Amino acid sequence: MSIKDEILKSVIEHYISCGKPIGSSQLRDDFDIALSSASIRNYLKALAQSGELEKLHSSSGRVP
Repeated sequence: MSIKDEILKSVIEHYISCGKPIGSSQLRDDFDIALSSASIRNYLKALAQSGELEKLHSSSGRVP
């Protein structure tokens, strides 16, 4: 599984369990992802551009 797929899976798992958006720092801490928050944000941006994630407003986390 690629890191991009792992991040998407983690965002989906979080959303299913909590029903809330998740940000890069929380994603890194809660799912033990060995990347910096900035790197995770880059993956989240790519996932949003491909339509797999959505950002509800400029300071929110992402949702599937």
